[in-house]
Amino acid sequence: MIDLVGSSLPFSTLTAAAKQQNTRLFWLSFSHVANIDDSVSGFVEFLADTPQTMHVVLGGQQLPTGLPQSDRVHRCTDLGSLRTLLETLKPFDAA
Repeated sequence: MIDLVGSSLPFSTLTAAAKQQNTRLFWLSFSHVANIDDSVSGFVEFLADTPQTMHVVLGGQQLPTGLPQSDRVHRCTDLGSLRTLLETLKPFDAA
């Protein structure tokens, strides 16, 4: 099932949506970022407050370089890298 949350939402809203939907894969695009520092700190909190089993896929024209590294965080700069990632993850219907 795919749920769309929206654009330009605060990380607290994204966190609540991820928890409510029990999301296993979350796509986050950094396309139009007003404040990079706020986005990085918001993302750090988002990662801490969401399930450790949830994979987070990052993309976008303004993807910050200072985001934390984690086994659950994946940078995908194009659809080809997203496809490669999805092929390496455990199949969703097997969980």
